[in-house]
Amino acid sequence: MSTVVKPMNRVLIAEDDNVDRMLLEAYLKNTDFEVISTKNGNEAWDVINESKKPPQIVIIDWLMPEMDGIALCKKIREMKSANYIYVILVTAKSMSEDMVQGLEAGADDYLTKPYEKAVLLARINVGTRIVSLEREKNERLKKIRFTNHKLRQDMKAAVQVQLSLLPQKEFSLAGYSFEWFFKPSDLLGGDMLHIYKISDTKVACYVLDVSGHGTQAALLSVTIRNQLTTNSVDSSMVSVPGGLISFESRDTSPLDIVTGLANHYNDLLERTGHFFTIIYGILDTQSGEFNYISAGHHNPILISGSDYTVSEESSGAPIGMFKSQKYIQQKVILTPGDRLYLYTDGIIEETNIKGEQFGNKRLINELMKLNGKRGSLPLVIDGMSDWVKHCGFKDDIALIEIFHRNL
Repeated sequence: MSTVVKPMNRVLIAEDDNVDRMLLEAYLKNTDFEVISTKNGNEAWDVINESKKPPQIVIIDWLMPEMDGIALCKKIREMKSANYIYVILVTAKSMSEDMVQGLEAGADDYLTKPYEKAVLLARINVGTRIVSLEREKNERLKKIRFTNHKLRQDMKAAVQVQLSLLPQKEFSLAGYSFEWFFKPSDLLGGDMLHIYKISDTKVACYVLDVSGHGTQAALLSVTIRNQLTTNSVDSSMVSVPGGLISFESRDTSPLDIVTGLANHYNDLLERTGHFFTIIYGILDTQSGEFNYISAGHHNPILISGSDYTVSEESSGAPIGMFKSQKYIQQKVILTPGDRLYLYTDGIIEETNIKGEQFGNKRLINELMKLNGKRGSLPLVIDGMSDWVKHCGFKDDIALIEIFHRNL
């Protein structure tokens, strides 16, 4: 049975002196190495350059015609090779400055003539170990790159799933229009928002913010989103049978829904290290009442003409932080021309180069500029970007606009 010789078990000799070349061949006889002999640097370079898998141990004489050892070392180091080539430079020169020159040219080791067989073989074995370690490292890197590629592909698929769960871009009902903006700080976001009908006259809206970032936060936000959408009557929305909250009627209140969430996730922080804040509200398009619960979340901003209103009352603590928590339902009434905004703290807590936060006042100023123009929510984020003066946001961003257009 023939034995396949691995590239690192092949030794290339570049030596113009016949006696020295024959001596090297004799020293390597009866070893595990296959020996390839060349008479000068050009021949050695042809073997290395034209081979798909060049020898990984190369013994080069310094003084050779046509191309000397220093020039050959430099060409080897300049080439692109999948595997490392270990170079041993052999010379009669023994001055320290000569050794430095050889090593700086790319040699890994330096052997001064005359040398003993045992010393040569020991140097080759050192090179073999280094080449073997280099090969193992490359194999690990190859596996890591493959795994990372697969993870990136899976992550891209997960991003598409998360984006597909967001509401339709344009949604109107009974004189009200609903718009939104969503931007994760990473590929996947821990924020989530939704807008969906729960009856012919009522629309539920919420934004939630899971603590932390990354895949775990994103999975939790998607889970909560699906649980909350079990009462949607819009056939385009995802419905999860047997979800967390059972809705016996379409009159379920925000208080009932958030309390149900709190009871279900009462030990979330203890189990996962995460908690989440949420503002969940239901708009009655007939009365203009927007009843909501702000569980550890920022209260909505109401823009009415040139005025704005923000409640300072707290509905209750974030969900999952405490095992027993009561919530207080709040209410705001929209009249024709009013705009109501729900948002996550990724907007107001974004900082500029001085460490200053964007804050509520700057957000309100940007919202006041919109005047209810359709598709204008990205202008708010543009204004924030101009203020912070850097690309990329540290936190996820979610923003909903409810506009009473029935003038």
